[in-house]
Amino acid sequence: MRADDCHPGKVAKKLAEDQARNEGIIGKNITRAGNKAYKAAMVAFQDEYWEKVGIVVGLTRTGPRRRRLSQGDWQREKASAARLAKARSEAADLVTREAALEVRQRELQERETAFEQRMTLEQSWTADQLRGLEVGRAAVSGALKAMANDLSPSVAEEVKRLLEQAGDITSTVAVLKATAGRQLRASRAGDELDMDG
Repeated sequence: MRADDCHPGKVAKKLAEDQARNEGIIGKNITRAGNKAYKAAMVAFQDEYWEKVGIVVGLTRTGPRRRRLSQGDWQREKASAARLAKARSEAADLVTREAALEVRQRELQERETAFEQRMTLEQSWTADQLRGLEVGRAAVSGALKAMANDLSPSVAEEVKRLLEQAGDITSTVAVLKATAGRQLRASRAGDELDMDG
């Protein structure tokens, strides 16, 4: 590998000289065409470097002497270039932060949807369980009341106690349902606070 083949100026000079020879140009005119292509390629290379690297870190494209700037003008131009680089950096940071916030917002929306689905399922399940308990309690209560006349007093007293416990269980399930709903709403409110923060 030859380094000259990677040098944009030397590559442009060789191509321009070869093209000049093919067009029938002779002598110093070949060298002039090559030098002109070399300078143009190097200016383009330096412009590209400045656009991709220099401007990002606050460098100016040319120095003060070439344009005959006073020391004050040159210092102001350097400060302006530094401010421009800082503004570009801050803009890039803002774009990155905005993208991160959008991702977080999508995550929270997905979690909210999952919570709502879970809450709906749990409410449906709890309602089904309560209906089943109530139907079962009513059936057992009816059956036991029908049999109460045939039972001994101690067994009848035990049946009465069991019926009261069944009523207590139904009340407890209703309280648990309400507590689960409050917990889901509190969890959802906490996620909304996370999103606002």
